[in-house]
Amino acid sequence: MAILTMEQSRGIMLEILKEFATFCSKHQLRYYLAYGTMLGAVRHKGFIPWDDDIDVMMPEEDFLRFVSLYSSERYEVVECYKDLSHLLPMGRLYDNHSYSIRTGHRSRGISIDIYLMYDSPNKENTDIKQLYKKYDGIVHRLHFWRRCGRSLSLRHIIPDRWNPFLYIARHYSMKYMKFYQRYPLGKGKHIFVTSDFRFYDSSALDSTVELPFEDGYFCVPAGYDSWLTTRYKNYMELPPLSERKPRHHAADYYID
Repeated sequence: MAILTMEQSRGIMLEILKEFATFCSKHQLRYYLAYGTMLGAVRHKGFIPWDDDIDVMMPEEDFLRFVSLYSSERYEVVECYKDLSHLLPMGRLYDNHSYSIRTGHRSRGISIDIYLMYDSPNKENTDIKQLYKKYDGIVHRLHFWRRCGRSLSLRHIIPDRWNPFLYIARHYSMKYMKFYQRYPLGKGKHIFVTSDFRFYDSSALDSTVELPFEDGYFCVPAGYDSWLTTRYKNYMELPPLSERKPRHHAADYYID
């Protein structure tokens, strides 16, 4: 079983995205390309050349409908904040014909990330920022533990189930989601997205447009300029060469 190249992994991610977008369109579920994937659609009409994942975002109520309606032998949707192996305040759609090695542990497979969208009562919601930073710090400690275990060949001696940060992260992950659920996406002036402490102008979502991404067209907010400026500032400028590299360092495999 050979490790996949980044291009091969991207091809599988793109097929997952097409599956997701087709299902959402059929069932009238709102979704948008997010983060580097939105930026890639605007600036490159596809993947950012050094990017190694696909991100989408959707209102939580649409995500919960997606979870309840979607069924497939090939693909699996997971609410990561309920999954002890992930603990992320988001969802993922996996290809079950693959698996990945990330930070020393095996995950279900190649996937796309599904971030959840909520209203913010105000643009300076310090409760959200403080909770996010506390949770983010715990998750970084969890990943550090995993990297140490991998580098010292201790994973058979100190497995994840003994990792204290895993249970602390799970506690904060559930706390994080319960806090978010007080602010369903509606008619507020600002929006926040899980795994992000920025606040976006809700007028960016007044309508939706489709932009090309590789060989398909996918939804982005019509106000993508405002959204990307908030996230990346001068988003049409390329970053320094030293920053043009994949962030996730995954080893992906395909199961025949």
